Amino acid sequence: MKNLMVFLGLLLIGSLGFAQIESYNIESSKTYDDGTKTAYLSLEGDFTQQLRACFEEEIKHTEAIQMFRFYDSGNPGKCMITSSVDFTIEALESLIQKVNSAFEKSVKQSKVNISEFDILLFESYSNKSNFDEEVAKKDLLKYEFIKYVAFGMNSEFKIGVLKNTSEENVLNALHAVGLDVK
Repeated sequence: MKNLMVFLGLLLIGSLGFAQIESYNIESSKTYDDGTKTAYLSLEGDFTQQLRACFEEEIKHTEAIQMFRFYDSGNPGKCMITSSVDFTIEALESLIQKVNSAFEKSVKQSKVNISEFDILLFESYSNKSNFDEEVAKKDLLKYEFIKYVAFGMNSEFKIGVLKNTSEENVLNALHAVGLDVK
């Protein structure tokens, strides 16, 4: 019994080091006359902020998906996707594989452990028509205290800053790249 508990403990520790989306379940789905469908999913895995941000980033680059939200703060794997009807199960599985690969890549490139920085959420009221998110992301990552940037749908975005970074430094960096925040 003791060996089983040690094995399960090691398995748990190992799974925390390799957070990924392990599986998914479509809880419900509805197709509409306008050629869209909405699906409520339950994603299984160890959902860190970094993994969720990778998922949101991949979603943003998927043309068939029109809207996406994590909707249950008590269960971080619950999400809703509105997409065109031609977004298939195979496309969802491919998306999950891309997310897992992107997450693994970001973990390998990260010089700072996720527990060493704070995730800050912002909403921008800058003019999006002439704003280039990729350029802003590169410019923000030039600041030593900013270790992570992810732009979401609409005007929301997240940044990861080293713990004990002053609010003034963060706001100055955002302003320098043309982001005015609410």
